[in-house]
Amino acid sequence: MTVPPDENPATTVDDLVELDDAGSETQPLEDAENGATLSWARSLPPWSRGLIAFVAYLIAAVAIWAGPIIGDFGTRSVGNGKGDAKIYEWAIGWMHWSLLHRTDPLFTHAVFAPSGTSLAWTSFLPAGGFVMFPVRTLFGSVVATNVLMLLASALAGWAAYLVCVRLTHAFWPSLVGGFLFAYSAYMTGQGHGHLNLILIFPAPLAVYLIIRRVEGSIGQVAFVVLMTLTLATLFLCSTEVFATTTFFGIIAYAIALIAAGRDRGRVFESGALTALAYLFTFIVLSPYLIAAIRNQPPDVIRDPAHASIDLYSFLVPRSFMGGLHLVSPAFTEKWSDRFTSLPIEDAGYISIALVAVLIGFAITERRRKGTWGLLAFVAIVSVAALGPVLHVMGRGSVTMPWTFASGVPLLRNATPQRFPAYSALAIGVIAALWLARAPEKTVVIRWSLVLLGVLLLLPNWAQPNHLPQTVPAFFTSGEYQKVLQPEEIVFAIPKSKGEELLWQDATDFSFRLPQGYLGPVPVAFADEPLSIGLTASQPSAVPPQELVSWLDEHEVTSVVVADVGAGSFAPLLRSAGGHLIYQGDGVSVWRPSDGIWTLVSTP
Repeated sequence: MTVPPDENPATTVDDLVELDDAGSETQPLEDAENGATLSWARSLPPWSRGLIAFVAYLIAAVAIWAGPIIGDFGTRSVGNGKGDAKIYEWAIGWMHWSLLHRTDPLFTHAVFAPSGTSLAWTSFLPAGGFVMFPVRTLFGSVVATNVLMLLASALAGWAAYLVCVRLTHAFWPSLVGGFLFAYSAYMTGQGHGHLNLILIFPAPLAVYLIIRRVEGSIGQVAFVVLMTLTLATLFLCSTEVFATTTFFGIIAYAIALIAAGRDRGRVFESGALTALAYLFTFIVLSPYLIAAIRNQPPDVIRDPAHASIDLYSFLVPRSFMGGLHLVSPAFTEKWSDRFTSLPIEDAGYISIALVAVLIGFAITERRRKGTWGLLAFVAIVSVAALGPVLHVMGRGSVTMPWTFASGVPLLRNATPQRFPAYSALAIGVIAALWLARAPEKTVVIRWSLVLLGVLLLLPNWAQPNHLPQTVPAFFTSGEYQKVLQPEEIVFAIPKSKGEELLWQDATDFSFRLPQGYLGPVPVAFADEPLSIGLTASQPSAVPPQELVSWLDEHEVTSVVVADVGAGSFAPLLRSAGGHLIYQGDGVSVWRPSDGIWTLVSTP
């Protein structure tokens, strides 16, 4: 499936990177890696180096993310376990149930019953649920989610390593380049709980395939097949990441065409083949695409002006970052607390050390065409991440270019604060190239700067807080089977949002929910105030008549309340005609006396 010898290009990607402004060739990169590589690494075949890199990233992920909870891996979350994190546990459980029962995984009657809802415009990750099917079967959704979180970090580093090593042919610089991507501010922040967003490894894999095609080491058919699989996987992990990868991929492609010089023909051909792979991807995933278009919310989910990074974000870390407390959160919060972006969403931070690396790269590699292409891409992504309005220490000032892009249908729900994921990949490549090309006299300086950059990106100890994913014994012990009927529609009032999904998953979807926290409320239910649910931690004043109408409309026959909210919600449920039929194992269960919720007067 590789290109025959007579079809090998006269110019490889290495040659392209090595061309100076005059078009003359300079000394190519050497596999000796300027003495930095140990002899055992040089002697290994490429596939084994790649395997070693993946294992290294996986060990790092386990040590950094799972270390504090390794003894509670089945009950505590690798992330923070809050809010959105519960969606992914539920999604893995739902995919498992759907595959077992051979139903359409994109539509569920398990939530927003009785009519059900499409999952096409939610944070549903069918690819992750499919891969984790055996783990979910054996160990449950918490373990499956934790395993996938760790794999996401390791795969991101490994995919970035493949890009770096293809350009440098140097193991150690490429290993470091992969670490810079795997532990970028984007990956660390979203690693607190947004599983679908850190499953970004197909994006650098797509870059790797394009490099292989440009240099002629992979055939056209193999390229299209592998690229189609890569794009489909990315889409089935996150539609948002798929959209932004496509957007910034087009920008990177345009830059590559400009910088390609005599190899422009091969770059153009790789783009044409990638477009063909996109076509095949859209054909294969057309049911998903159609469902997503039909169910997209009419309004923008997040205001991009407040979901963008601050100009100081590049240098000031958020509280969860700082190189294992090398930088004190108390010191940086004096500035970062002014930023408009939520801390875990702010992906702008790269550290002063990596800024120095970028400057050093620009100076020492200034005669190479590839240098300015990489730096231009970093600059474009960084400007886009600033959003439609430039914020400096939280204060809005001038209008930015993203104002014009934010109206594009494909991008209107994309949040600029997440865009630095793509510049992080480019920075990893830049660091790897800079290290691989280091003259003997600057080796120590370059490695010291880059490794300091890696250290400053690492999360602080005890971040995230790894909340336990507790489910009342009523559900885990099987007691629910004596009280609730199969397929019964149950309104769950947990301690915090999203826990109702964990309750349902713990029973293997034995009952249905009239709502459920899946992110933005589906369009069909957006006008129903109770579609966001009720929780003990954020009780809201619901008129009894409104509750009665909503419960009857959704054919709810039972209400299950967590003990922490039992006292708060008992008067409301009595006024809706509810009677307490069970109390114990962490919950209380209410039903209407005659099967119909009715407004009653209470003394």
